[in-house]
Amino acid sequence: MKKTLAALAIAGAFSGAAYAQSNVTLYGLIDTYLESAKTSVPGGTAASQEKNVTRLSAGGLNGPRWGLRGTEDLGGGLKAVFTLEGGFNSDNGTLGQGGRIFGRQAFVGLDGGFGSILVGRQYAPIFYTQADSDIDGYTTFSIPGNSFGIVAADGGTTLRQDNQVRYTTPALGPVKAMISWAPGEDPNNSSKRIWGANLSAGFGPANLVLGYHDNEVKSATVNSVKEWAVGGNFTFSGVKLAANYTEFKQDNVTGVDPKIKQWSLGANYTIGAFVPLIQYGETKNDANNGKEKSFEIGGDYNMSARTTIYARFAQTKDTNNATPNAWYALNDIAAGQKNQTIALGLRHKF
Repeated sequence: MKKTLAALAIAGAFSGAAYAQSNVTLYGLIDTYLESAKTSVPGGTAASQEKNVTRLSAGGLNGPRWGLRGTEDLGGGLKAVFTLEGGFNSDNGTLGQGGRIFGRQAFVGLDGGFGSILVGRQYAPIFYTQADSDIDGYTTFSIPGNSFGIVAADGGTTLRQDNQVRYTTPALGPVKAMISWAPGEDPNNSSKRIWGANLSAGFGPANLVLGYHDNEVKSATVNSVKEWAVGGNFTFSGVKLAANYTEFKQDNVTGVDPKIKQWSLGANYTIGAFVPLIQYGETKNDANNGKEKSFEIGGDYNMSARTTIYARFAQTKDTNNATPNAWYALNDIAAGQKNQTIALGLRHKF
């Protein structure tokens, strides 16, 4: 259960000023799963490239986290808001996100009738596009959930970004939008910036999403990485369908500019507390005509509003070394190889 700490209004010891009431919520979740994962090589060749491991891992459905979320009423419909959220590995107790205390999110801002302005470490706008059009909600096992590492030069900024300034509009009928900018903060390269945008529209049981991402990498070998995504979901009679399409393009200083295209289609069905799902997708690299075919099948059983047991089987097969992506936390797979995982996990929210 969420724990709410109420800080009552107090008079300033020196100024005599009174402060408005604020609320701070402590929240989090723990998600741990047992899996058997392997890389298969047809014909038993290239044994040195094979991997087979049984392990306990963290974050099957959601990365384990704890956080503080707060608001202060400033009057006239205006609120100050903040979130400090840290990730950790529930299998061994170490910090996530490279050891950052608040590596998942750390921002402060203002929220009101004009929308919201938030500054700090935040999710990329295109992350919401992909998560909202992913039947498995951007999990460790889903196709869109493995997409943020496809272009190595991007540095994972399609997931989270440091130093981000983001404006989100209020709901304009069925439409809502956000736009973000992160300065490069490099005194030797003023154009090293990241831009992003997200547009969503809800029409009854249907939701449509569109996203854009532009990382002005400006390195010795790469000028920029751009990505756009479109997708949506539709719910009827307990059935939910979701689909998305994404393109990644890397602008190199010299040589071929790789373009990677990815799509996925999935469905789930709510049967009381049980929600089975299936998803299929493909990732194609235009530079070498490589392709990866992926699918997952599984389900969630909601024991309560806070506790879920889940199971997944997921597989990716590569036809021509399509991307440098390490699917399911195993090595990058070469032509003809496939990565597989079968997992059973437990998630608890508090």
